[in-house]
Amino acid sequence: MKRKTRVLAVFLILVLSVAILSGCKGADSAKDQKAGQDVSEKGRDDGEKVYGGTFIVGIPSDPTCITAALTTDSHDKFAWQPMAIGLLDYDASNNMEPVCTELAESYEFSDDYKHLTFHLREAYWTDGEQITSEDVKFTIEKFLVPYSSNMSSELANLETIECPDDLTVTLNLSEPNSALIGFWHSFYCSVLPEHVWADYTENYQECPEYQNPTVTGGPFVLDEYVSGDHLTYKKNEKYWNEEEPYIDTLILKIIPDQTTMGEALEAGEIDLAQCAAISYDECDRLRDVEGITVYDMGKELRTTVYYISMNVQSEKLADKEMRIALLEAVDQDAIIEKCFNNYGKPSYSPIPDNAAFNEIRVEPLHQYKYDSEAAKERLDKAGYTAGSDGSRGILLTVIVENNDKERMIAELLRGYWDEIGVELEIISLDRAALCERVYTERDYDICMIDGGLSSDFAATANRYVSSYTGNYTNPANMRNDRVDEIFKTVGAQDAETQKTLYAELQNEIADEACTIWLQNWAPYAVGSNIGGFPLRPDVQFDNYAGVWIKDN
Repeated sequence: MKRKTRVLAVFLILVLSVAILSGCKGADSAKDQKAGQDVSEKGRDDGEKVYGGTFIVGIPSDPTCITAALTTDSHDKFAWQPMAIGLLDYDASNNMEPVCTELAESYEFSDDYKHLTFHLREAYWTDGEQITSEDVKFTIEKFLVPYSSNMSSELANLETIECPDDLTVTLNLSEPNSALIGFWHSFYCSVLPEHVWADYTENYQECPEYQNPTVTGGPFVLDEYVSGDHLTYKKNEKYWNEEEPYIDTLILKIIPDQTTMGEALEAGEIDLAQCAAISYDECDRLRDVEGITVYDMGKELRTTVYYISMNVQSEKLADKEMRIALLEAVDQDAIIEKCFNNYGKPSYSPIPDNAAFNEIRVEPLHQYKYDSEAAKERLDKAGYTAGSDGSRGILLTVIVENNDKERMIAELLRGYWDEIGVELEIISLDRAALCERVYTERDYDICMIDGGLSSDFAATANRYVSSYTGNYTNPANMRNDRVDEIFKTVGAQDAETQKTLYAELQNEIADEACTIWLQNWAPYAVGSNIGGFPLRPDVQFDNYAGVWIKDN
């Protein structure tokens, strides 16, 4: 089989600056070991780059907001990243070492990890105003600290921010936090123009830029948005990097169905089928299609973990024995095999099993592995007796997004729990309706998140801390004072103390018996003549500045 129409070329250039005052050294091309897989730079082609043309990326849904500096929703980030400008990028081939290929021309991090200084390059917003240190300070103080579930925990000990000149900004912490250097990719910190957003810090949804951003600093500018169909971007002529972008037009094509996504790539209607937007079945099928390459690397920025969470505040799930029985009834290996095509592994710790977390990961004391007979006995002892028909008179609801993967997982859960006499109602909603019901109304028993996990586990406080109640945060609705306390203080501790606290944290969260963690890979498919792939450190959150079309 062969693709029928044009195939485009993509290359993410890491133009690695030599830092004047600190790290930011060049990246080495190397084989990468990720999540136990041996993957190579197959298909990599760093040929001559050319200018012009249109690049089309398949994404799964409309964004709920386009200025995704204000959200952690990955689907919103698809729409925002082409316009975003961050401070640093990270070298996936060299243990995610920071590299100065973005707004920061160099950086310094003090030996006591309490003073982080960025030296900015000369860059401009699309309206011609210069991007300054005051914009960085404004973004951190007025948006990241109050609104970002990722950065608020990392910046919990932020004391002051100094801007001695237009191109220098220093963050001063009251306590050390060595992990802070890992959170300045545009996914975490997307700098906003103070002169546009200053009057909207407490009512940002009323800013005209919120759903129609025009003053941005990234490589592209939004040109057209047709809900349910596409977003079109044109080249930002004021982008700081005069070499990039190479393409004239970027189109994000909205294709909700994951099978249709693969078919569109095969037909040449799109050029990249994003991970989380294409099914594992389609990725496996496309491996044998001429003109298409499937990659298993390019998600180093945020390790992918699938969360199946039980709402501990639900009356039906308030009893821990009920939750443990539900966990024991689920065959996690079978879910990985049937729903993820074996692209993953079960995890009984909230911290996945990979090299980034070797120093702090433990096997929790409480591991509720598959044993349906033990689950039945547990329910009997807890007073949830079965009738003559095997039913225990318990009906739970699972809220899933309207896609194949979540429906398939929900159907498997229904089968496992039916075996122990517990019924499950599957409610399938679009993304906006799901967010409203689960994260605003908190009206559910079970929900799911396909979430990222950063190199600092403290950044996942938004998954477990009781104060987090926004979209895609605290899906189990946990209320655990000790968990809250550890997440609040762990970043300020020395390495040995952190190791001890993280071990306690893993045991505390596992003991809540409210989450199934499925560590998974994130394959994606592209045209084989697209140079420079895989996009790293994260294909989902790339800005496509380095994309070019061969034979254009």
